[in-house]
Amino acid sequence: MFNIVNVLLTRKCNLNCETCRLTKDYDGKPSNYSKIKNIKDSTVEKWKKFGKFIKDNNLDTFLLLYGGEPFLYKHLKDLILYYNEIDVPYSIITNASFKEKAMQLLPYLNEFTCSVDPLIFSKDDSDRFNKSKNGLELLIEMRKAKPEMILVAETVLDKENKIYLKRLLDEFKKYNIIASLSILEYDMSNYYNFYLPKDKVEKLALDKNDCDELYKEIIQLLKEGYNIHFPESVLQVLKNGTMNSNCSIENGFNTVTIDSDGSLMLCLRIEGTECKKVNIFDVIDKINNKEITLDQFIKDIESKAKTDKDKYCQKCSWTCTVMAENAVLDEITHLKDGE
Repeated sequence: MFNIVNVLLTRKCNLNCETCRLTKDYDGKPSNYSKIKNIKDSTVEKWKKFGKFIKDNNLDTFLLLYGGEPFLYKHLKDLILYYNEIDVPYSIITNASFKEKAMQLLPYLNEFTCSVDPLIFSKDDSDRFNKSKNGLELLIEMRKAKPEMILVAETVLDKENKIYLKRLLDEFKKYNIIASLSILEYDMSNYYNFYLPKDKVEKLALDKNDCDELYKEIIQLLKEGYNIHFPESVLQVLKNGTMNSNCSIENGFNTVTIDSDGSLMLCLRIEGTECKKVNIFDVIDKINNKEITLDQFIKDIESKAKTDKDKYCQKCSWTCTVMAENAVLDEITHLKDGE
């Protein structure tokens, strides 16, 4: 349980990416979803308490520090220094807009992640293009400054950019950057946190033939020695087809997503409503005060996750749950890839 925890340190973001609903009150947003203005950032003391809870309970957990944009969380440096002190593994996942702040934190970081999609080789001026361009530049600068660093690129494949996959991996290979591959998703309802306009679904979403071709290409790339993190996860998603993966997140809660106010979400893709009734900081207090046990909490959140999943989930293409269900900590933290 708790193999991977997605921590949304803040819902604030300096970008306004068309596909992301995590940072905005979008048209058609369900009335039983939280208004962005009502989702406050938690204090650093609370996030430290969460890290200590992970450590004290010997949970093999890897934290992904997300946003919004994590560099807009005012206490990021204080938090990572504490996680370093108690030896809780994590990676910061950023849109690479705050290069100076990232480089200032470099001496304290063991791992860092940026979004880098293959469209950097196309002619584009979108937020997605600029985020990818800035992400690759930042990862390369970090590699030069700290050769031992574990650097990861989150790479999203779609119908148009997939032709540049090998070219991008060649670029990663030059700088020993690990590729974490996934495929472009879209919303199956207004309850999904990631969105794609209907006119772009047909244009960009991978069809069955695309998935089959990419499956074969990735197998070949692995044979050629390219560094793809936990390839089983993206291969399984491609085998299932776009928006056709049905995880078992409610069994064991191996992948946990925590909102910036400490409330739980069904997953990074779907906020849900039952899970949101649970605040992880309150739960920790109850466990520490012996009002409930960790097993009782897991049983309760599994029940709430099942309710939310049955009500709102219409499948997805998320690789994270596949990874968490099958991975051990060393693989999740990329240590296996970095050897």
